[in-house]
Amino acid sequence: LSRFARVLKPGALFRFASDIDTYVNWTLEHCHEHGAFEWQAQSAADWHTPYEAWPGTRYEAKAFREGRKAAYLTFIRR
Repeated sequence: LSRFARVLKPGALFRFASDIDTYVNWTLEHCHEHGAFEWQAQSAADWHTPYEAWPGTRYEAKAFREGRKAAYLTFIRR
């Protein structure tokens, strides 16, 4: 996260998508603790809705076929 924070200008977006709960939880926890990133979600729909123009991935399609939901996290660099 420090490397991302170093190269992202303040106001830049850091986006993370995964269908693996432990990855999502780790990212939320560590971005919060790091302090350089602020989570932008206002409601659950914000992080369950793909980003605008999101092309999807084969991993995402596999997760959906297997009944898993993806999380789409957006943080802003402070």
